[in-house]
Formats: sequence, structure tokens, C-alpha cells
Amino acid sequence: MARLILSALADSRLINWSLSKRENFALRFDHAVEENYEDDAVEGDKNTYQQFRGVAAEFKQQLIDIPGLVERVKVLLDGEWGLLRTFAWMLPADYASRLEEEVLVKQQAETAERERVRILNAPRETVTLETACELALAYVRKVRTKYSELNQVHVYHAFLGALNMLISGEKSYAEVQNKVASLFEAENPELLEEFRMFLPEGVSSTGSGVDLQALLNKMLTMGV
Repeated sequence: MARLILSALADSRLINWSLSKRENFALRFDHAVEENYEDDAVEGDKNTYQQFRGVAAEFKQQLIDIPGLVERVKVLLDGEWGLLRTFAWMLPADYASRLEEEVLVKQQAETAERERVRILNAPRETVTLETACELALAYVRKVRTKYSELNQVHVYHAFLGALNMLISGEKSYAEVQNKVASLFEAENPELLEEFRMFLPEGVSSTGSGVDLQALLNKMLTMGV
């Protein structure tokens, strides 16, 4: 599979790997994919492995271009972040950097979601300021990444502005929640739902019980 992709890229002079380097890399990558899918007892995983081989053949035959190859592989290997990052290494530099950045963002989002679920399911008394702060930092970075990708950085700055007004006492918890709702609810309601978990109990039924002002002050010392 990887041998087909690498040879096609080399033929097009999009990579300048030697034949031995291509062969060694392809052998390792194909073995990793085969081990991950073909040896699995789940029929769906076996189909994924066969589909990957088909995609590689289509690329070699010039039936799909590099963007098409990347999109197909991203779907097939979704969630297999190690394999996707390794796949990125065989691509030309501009495609590789974009794919590696996307994988990193998805990994961070997946980690933040697991932590969010863990905290929501934990007894309230075990949710410390430090734990909530780590989760909040991941959340703020997620907001920044989301709106940077949408070329709407002004929304991210408006969100930070609302938080700063809470710190300064210009707005109450309820007012900040309403402001964040106006920013997120239309296009990214999941961000609004995640934000509510940082509010104190009584303001939001899903709140962590951690004082948001204390949390924000702690975050500022860590450099949001």
C-alpha cells in the first residue's frame, strides 16, 4: 500500500526519497496498518484494511490526486492518530504539516472531551481548582482553534472579553453566560454546553461548583 503511494510520489518528483528508504518505510507502515486492521476479528476493520489498499492503488493509477488521497485516508484511519501521523510523513511538506496539525487538534479535543466527561461524572467534592483549571485551559484553546479555523478570531476575542468583564466585576455570571450563548449557540452549541460546566452550581445545573472567577485568575497566572 505505502509502496504504491511512495512510488507514485517519487515518480511525480514530489518526494526525493531513495528507493531503499521508500521500501523500508513502506514495509514498516504497511505492517502497522495490517497489524491494526487485518488481524482484528472485527469484519469492519478487515474491510477498512482492504479499502486502504484500494485507495493506494487508485492514487498510483492517478485516479485521485493528493488532496483526494489525504481525505480518503483521513476517513479510513480516523481515530488512529499514530497511523495518520506516520502517513503524513510520506506526504510533501505542505500536505504533511496540515495533516499533522489537524491530527494534533483532534487528539487534543479527544483528550479534553474525556477529561470533561471524567470531571462531570466525578463527585463534586473531588473537582479541585487545579483540575478544573487544566480542563478550562484546554477548553479555551479549543475555542481559539475552532474560530481560527473559521477565520472568526473576533469571536474568540469577544469570548475572552466577556470573561475579563466577569473578573473585573462589570458582568455577573448570568450576564456572561448570556453573552457566551450569543457567541456560540448558533454555530457551535457544543461549546456553549461545555462552557456551562465551569459555572458555579446554581447558575448552571451542570456546573462544577468551582468559583469561575478564581478559576480565571488561576488561568491568567498560567498564561491563557
